[in-house]
Amino acid sequence: MSLIRFQMLTCAIDIAVDDPEVIAALRYLVQQAEQAVEPQARVRYDVTGGPEGFRILEDGVLIGIEARPHDVMYVIYNRAHEAAYRTLPAHARIHAGCATVAGRRVVLVGSKEVGKTTLILRLIHDGIEVHGDELVLITADGRAWPYPRLFHVRPTTFPLIPELTGREEEFPVSRLSNGQVVYGVSPTDLGQDWRIAPAPIDAVVYLERNHGAETSAREITPEAALQRLSQHTSFPERSVEWFALLFGLVKQARNLVLINGGPQEAAAIVKNIWG
Repeated sequence: MSLIRFQMLTCAIDIAVDDPEVIAALRYLVQQAEQAVEPQARVRYDVTGGPEGFRILEDGVLIGIEARPHDVMYVIYNRAHEAAYRTLPAHARIHAGCATVAGRRVVLVGSKEVGKTTLILRLIHDGIEVHGDELVLITADGRAWPYPRLFHVRPTTFPLIPELTGREEEFPVSRLSNGQVVYGVSPTDLGQDWRIAPAPIDAVVYLERNHGAETSAREITPEAALQRLSQHTSFPERSVEWFALLFGLVKQARNLVLINGGPQEAAAIVKNIWG
């Protein structure tokens, strides 16, 4: 029996499993980011094979029986993230990537397929420290926590980042319900330390898709920034206090709209955001 251990901010995850195919499938979930917080809870999953399929227990309670290793991974993936969220203090969730540029925290906000992950990968290869490609948590004290999750990279991204060409087989794979393949990639896979720590947000960049066309950027007012940011944020409750917290965030940050024509040009703008 192998024991897989990793951390999701305030939650420690243990997975005991004896099947090599399940272990391989779980690579899509497991990350080893260095995280500046101690776990407040621990959740254990046990996976055992049998005639009826793979039995999955969460803290000793049966939560599913699945026929395929990949389905086991999906069950544990969803349950582990739910468990991690429950251990966290009240927070808002921004659909955003996150990086540190010139010692300052930059959040990259945008919808799916706007190019956040591709831009994050370009920044890594340009020597910028990145922390996440999908989710930033804002706690009630105003601190921003990147959420530790493997970057989800679509096959169409690889040709846009020449340094990744031919490396697809190195990364764990997930197949979505529509049959689409997604790869799990971390900064450590690309030779960079992966550190997760809270910091105030110094700049918020709102990405708009313009793939294959011109790339440009413009500054916007805090009021316009709040409107955009709230569209990409989920709240523990839609209260005046949480909107006031977001408004305070954008008032003290630099706010830009980045028309994203391509990763190289967009990365150049982000890297030179402070000149």
